[in-house]
Amino acid sequence: MASSKPQTNPNESLPYRILHATRWSKGGRGEKPMRLVVIGYIGRKNGPYAIRWQDKSNATFGGYSYETRENALDGFINYYKRHNQSFGPGNISHLPGIVK
Repeated sequence: MASSKPQTNPNESLPYRILHATRWSKGGRGEKPMRLVVIGYIGRKNGPYAIRWQDKSNATFGGYSYETRENALDGFINYYKRHNQSFGPGNISHLPGIVK
């Protein structure tokens, strides 16, 4: 499921759509609420998919690039699981599920 309209932000070189996302972490104690997303760049031939962290201002950062959507989704699921092994329920960084 992709976001309906292309998005942009200063940290990305091309417009993109959010293809998959987790629910927002709750944040707190100096940490912003964050989520993990898979983005699909519009018009990019090499590494057209990426996993990124996103804050509520829509800024994206960090992550990895992938050549296929399937590989990006696999990476996203694995990253999500590893993250939540370190930051369990009740932790301000915990990601409480995947929404799309």
